Amino acid sequence: MTALLEAELDTYEKLEVLRQLRVAGAPCSRAQLRDALRLDRDVLDEAIQELAQAGFLVAGDPVAPAARAAEPAVASALDLYEAEKAAVLAVLSRGAMRRIRERAARTFVERRGPRDDDT
Repeated sequence: MTALLEAELDTYEKLEVLRQLRVAGAPCSRAQLRDALRLDRDVLDEAIQELAQAGFLVAGDPVAPAARAAEPAVASALDLYEAEKAAVLAVLSRGAMRRIRERAARTFVERRGPRDDDT
């Protein structure tokens, strides 16, 4: 389950969108999701798009769960999120920090350019 959280359900926004759809028990309009989650339109749209690309949502309006949203691992991740929000957010934070460090390292190497001792 940690792998799922680190790789695909890797942001607070993604978990909250899936959680809200589960609580609603039906598809929700983007406006309903925005109001319920108090998310900026662009942030919500990005989360919906990424979840749809990964097969968790159908990204229309209304937004509806897709087949992957019904997988037992997703239900377990959402249950854990409900029960141990701080622990799940810690996992998400570690993953975010890892991605930031990786991007920073890539940027440094790209900007530095080739060095004589790299060959």
